[in-house]
Amino acid sequence: MATKKDQIYKAALKAFSQNEFSEARMDDIAEMASVAKGTLYYHFKTKEELFLYVMEKGMDKFLKKIDDVTQSNLSRDHMLYGLLKVHLEFFAEEKEFCQLLVNKAWGSQNLHPQVQKITTRYFEKVEAFFGLLQKEGFINSTVDIPTLASSLFGMILFTALRQIECGKEVNTREIRWSLRMLCNGVIKAGEFDQKIQ
Repeated sequence: MATKKDQIYKAALKAFSQNEFSEARMDDIAEMASVAKGTLYYHFKTKEELFLYVMEKGMDKFLKKIDDVTQSNLSRDHMLYGLLKVHLEFFAEEKEFCQLLVNKAWGSQNLHPQVQKITTRYFEKVEAFFGLLQKEGFINSTVDIPTLASSLFGMILFTALRQIECGKEVNTREIRWSLRMLCNGVIKAGEFDQKIQ
């Protein structure tokens, strides 16, 4: 059963993903969440605090899915493909968070440093994983790992966003295949296993 805080999170995510930060109103979020304004302010004193909570919780969910892949017993080939797939699955399931990351992720100007800390958690995790694969010889030694992590994030996020805004499915076989082909250039061990779907 959803808690009041869960209801607030869902309503706030919807409000922040559909409106500019300055246009999202706490009163509207309380109404969307079906909670009293007093309840909303009991949990979150300011809109800034609520926005950061939404970003933090969404990122926690995202990183948990990434950990499930990178800490698994899969082969490196399957693991790298799984990383692509889990990005698409997450953005397909969490369309509003995907939109928030692209369109409204920075909130108001004074929130930039805090939001950057949240998004940095993603890049630190993915860069550490890619760095390990590079040390093992799976990723070409000439590849710059921060550039690879940024490219992966942007490539998948904007692909997902375009599909979402066109009302199309995000996690399709064609998209997964295309992303795999784009990643083949960094894999020192050769191309992805063709049997992986």
